[in-house]
Amino acid sequence: MTGGTQLAGTRPSAACAPTPGAPAARSSTRPMPPSPSTSPAPRSTTSPATPAPGSAPSTRFPTMEALLEALAVDRVRRLTAWAQQALADDDAGEAFCAYLRRAGELHAADRMLSDVVASGPGAFPRLGPALDALNAAASELLRRAQEAGAARPDASGADIAALMSGLGRAVAAFGDQLSPQRYVEILIAALRAQPAG
Repeated sequence: MTGGTQLAGTRPSAACAPTPGAPAARSSTRPMPPSPSTSPAPRSTTSPATPAPGSAPSTRFPTMEALLEALAVDRVRRLTAWAQQALADDDAGEAFCAYLRRAGELHAADRMLSDVVASGPGAFPRLGPALDALNAAASELLRRAQEAGAARPDASGADIAALMSGLGRAVAAFGDQLSPQRYVEILIAALRAQPAG
């Protein structure tokens, strides 16, 4: 996706500042309070709703693949709904950062979601349209933030997907050694527009 052009001298939006009480990116890994928009789910290497290995599919889903597809589509549609809600906010910078915080917490709590976003629909045909809708909504959020001078002009929707997926995998790999909320703030700082030098 092509980002909007940042005007010379544009300062980053204050909306992308870390949430009150959040540690700075250079601080220790002391966890910060959850964002007010949502409470983070417990971290795990698999989705809390992912069936245990060897368990039988439910009566609603004839195969394990059908059940996993339904779970993946549900997660992606939840992210899309959050992005569409954020698009209704008149403050483009605040809307963009609020969405990133919610999406980051969900990715950190759900390894399956991060894997799905990274790998694409694969063998799940229903997932393709759901991912397309998510990417379109997230890219529009980014474009508005870029036009408002709140996001760096060279960022793209693909960058958001890659960073969010990487966040989920990092949490799965390092577990309690890091604070997901802190790393979401680092991610936001990386996407924030820099003052013109």
